[in-house]
Amino acid sequence: LCMRPGFLRLPDLLSNGSFERGQDTVAEAWRSTGSQPLARSRVDAHNGSFSMHCKLSNVESTPVESLLSQIVQSREGKIQTEDTWTLSFRTKTVNTGPSYIQQYQLAWLDESGQTLESLPFIPFKTRPGVWQKTSGSGLLAPEGAFGALIRFRFVTGAVKNGHGEVYLDDVEFTAGNSALPQAPTTIAPETSTTSRLSWHTRPNWIYLPFET
Repeated sequence: LCMRPGFLRLPDLLSNGSFERGQDTVAEAWRSTGSQPLARSRVDAHNGSFSMHCKLSNVESTPVESLLSQIVQSREGKIQTEDTWTLSFRTKTVNTGPSYIQQYQLAWLDESGQTLESLPFIPFKTRPGVWQKTSGSGLLAPEGAFGALIRFRFVTGAVKNGHGEVYLDDVEFTAGNSALPQAPTTIAPETSTTSRLSWHTRPNWIYLPFET
């Protein structure tokens, strides 16, 4: 006997979520902006060889900001509103200073690319020195959504010595169940001397037992 997942998760709509494709410090399909933009780096990565590196440092008390974004669309050109969506990513904090903030945001877009509905920037915390996963699940697309804008924001306040450094990797935006289907799990056979089940079978047919 074996247990198998009863669903197949839809493909990740994000392009180059692991940042493996790109040229030098520029990651394909991503837009990096701000006064001190994120840069593609091979210094540290959760999976593969590359991640996005953010290193902010105030000049005197002048705040600085770094933004990373991507617009995604389903293969059919329209987001299925009956599905729930999950946005997840991995981050590894190197160090943080006073007033440093890191956030992510999701906005739903219509067919012309205009914002239908937008979540506020959501702050997230990580432990320094380790890769940590952050997930926002149960995200429902509004009627008429054709795409989504995924955005990350790293910023310091107007304080002296404001700074922060973090690596970002393995960004995913998927519909349906948030967990990947796992490999089938083998169940040890169990024999009973008090009962027996039998039925007529046909060659090459598969019969799936179930209990209710």
